Amino acid sequence: MGVFYIMKKPVILFVLLSWVISLGAQPADMERDSLYLFSYFTNRDANTHGMHYAWSSDGYEWHTIGAPLGLLRPDATSEAPRLRDPFFMQGRDGMWHCVWTTGWETPHIGYASSPDLIHWSEPRLLHVMQSAGYEPRNCWAPEMLYDEENDCYLIFWASTIKVAGEWRVEAGKRYDNRMYYTTTKDFVTFTPAQPFLDYGYNVIDATVRRIGDTYYMIYKDERELPEPHKYLLVAVSHRAAGPYKPLTGDTFTPAWVEGPSFIDLPDGSYICYMDNYRKHYYSAMTTSDFRTWTPAPQKLKMPSGAAHGAVQKVATSVVENLLRYVDTLTSQIK
Repeated sequence: MGVFYIMKKPVILFVLLSWVISLGAQPADMERDSLYLFSYFTNRDANTHGMHYAWSSDGYEWHTIGAPLGLLRPDATSEAPRLRDPFFMQGRDGMWHCVWTTGWETPHIGYASSPDLIHWSEPRLLHVMQSAGYEPRNCWAPEMLYDEENDCYLIFWASTIKVAGEWRVEAGKRYDNRMYYTTTKDFVTFTPAQPFLDYGYNVIDATVRRIGDTYYMIYKDERELPEPHKYLLVAVSHRAAGPYKPLTGDTFTPAWVEGPSFIDLPDGSYICYMDNYRKHYYSAMTTSDFRTWTPAPQKLKMPSGAAHGAVQKVATSVVENLLRYVDTLTSQIK
């Protein structure tokens, strides 16, 4: 049964009005073979609105798709009533897969699949740490990539765990995260979780893409002591599962940013988006080599209220299908 919720009439009209407005930005951009699709969440504190979409042709100006309530929403009556940090990707079988954070301190991640990014399977929980005997306090910001060498999906996330029966935490703090990963071929059976990135200090929000024969990871140094770091760094590997080595050891961002997502731009450079979560806005940096970075040369126009999202390059037909679906719903209500 798909997880798409229709509300009572006053809300429907408000929702469809939002959709109609979003349809105004379609045009010659749709002649491209591919576009960018951004998945994100809103309502930062409650995060019960689900996953939203926006699309862009240039990576700078983003157009929202859908309504105040997302197409993929958590079940308020389940063990995972929240959806934070959504990440989606298309599998080798054409199916779309989405993983997300289910709560501040939950020992699992959320998962759902879809043939079209519209009709989603019932969300279910993946207890990704327990198979290896870990006792996690949290499972944050899961993402995934396809490990071509081993023909499997590699899912990774950040957790604080118990060591010798005691929570491993920074002095006086509640967390001291490391990145862990598991692999799967079918999203039903999973290998025991293993360390993915452990530099001996608190890290979260890793994101990885393969470029040529190199896997590039951007992650957040989450340390708070002796003073807050809270910035992004780059690491590289020639294997999906690592080990990942720091590229330069230097940050390319200010402090207090998180949720990085990076993608190649039409001009051949790369852009890394980041959530300035304390001030509730997005910024971006661009690079051609992942060593030298400059502020985005154009002003970003991101969706209002967007938080910790992920960007993918998709076929133009994927965006067209989403907009067509919205258009059909609009026509039905008239």
